[in-house]
Amino acid sequence: MARAVVRKCVRCVHAKPSFECPLMAHLPKHRVQYSRPFAVTGVDFAGPFIVRSSVRRVVGKKAWLSVFLCLSTRTVHLDVVEDMTSSAFLACLRRFMARRGHFSVIYSDNGTNFMGAQRELNAFIVKGGPEMAHISQKAPESLRRWKHVQHMLQTFWRRWHAEYLPQCQIKGKWLTRKRQLEMDDVVIVKDECTPPTKWKLGRVINLHPGSDGYVRVATVRLASGAEMRRPVAKLCVLPSKTDQDTVEL
Repeated sequence: MARAVVRKCVRCVHAKPSFECPLMAHLPKHRVQYSRPFAVTGVDFAGPFIVRSSVRRVVGKKAWLSVFLCLSTRTVHLDVVEDMTSSAFLACLRRFMARRGHFSVIYSDNGTNFMGAQRELNAFIVKGGPEMAHISQKAPESLRRWKHVQHMLQTFWRRWHAEYLPQCQIKGKWLTRKRQLEMDDVVIVKDECTPPTKWKLGRVINLHPGSDGYVRVATVRLASGAEMRRPVAKLCVLPSKTDQDTVEL
């Protein structure tokens, strides 16, 4: 009875909010389909790190690590950037494309550097399919090499399908269904950059269900009128008046 009262108490929940992860979604199609390495890529930044020079009396400066991940093969490409601006990210992206080739789809979060570079990113995305090069029959040595490369490629994808893909289907957590967010729910918005006592309150104004109909992202309006899109795992629902009346009964 005491636990039920605490869970339905607005002051108690606000003082010690509890955040729950929703049911784990299915893998996106790009994770389970054959594709060229880095054709479908995810990108994020890590850091900052202090980079020091071997020269004496040179003050170290901050730098960030750009992490590119191939969603099909899990291959990782790392690069160093000097700051978190859109121009620095675009320069890093050009170096990545010069080394790994063009991509067809790239995933990122809603960071300001990514959103600021969105217009330029749309120009980078390759919309056409891959080009096929034909080998002349007059080049038997080149033809043998090409067949050898194709054999290695098919062997890799067979092992990828038999050894790697089944491991992606295993779900070790987030297996139970939780209460889904509803419109007009009052929530606490988690912010890792501020202490819990400074976390803001907001009201859910829009829900974004996935392909399975389960809500994992919602749009929240703060008291200042600003709107933000946040994952459900960073939203704590405050008890409503109906919940409090139910406990009293």
